[in-house]
Amino acid sequence: MSDLKQIRKRLCYTPLVYQRFNQKMKTDYAQDEIESFINQVIDTCASEQIRRIGKNYYLINHSFNIRLTINANTFRLITINKLI
Repeated sequence: MSDLKQIRKRLCYTPLVYQRFNQKMKTDYAQDEIESFINQVIDTCASEQIRRIGKNYYLINHSFNIRLTINANTFRLITINKLI
């Protein structure tokens, strides 16, 4: 199974990541809105935009101008960053 398929299937969230998302993106989204947004980012991410470095996956999506950091063992979303 490809990395992208595994990430789509197994991605999970913690309460802290919802807060971190809203803080970094300067939004006030509900949990389901955040999950929907993240799914859109992943769905439009090409496989060449995924890198595994150490214990994390980094998904870079230039359409949304963001990078997702996902733990490669637990598939938990760690953080989201805007690209400069």
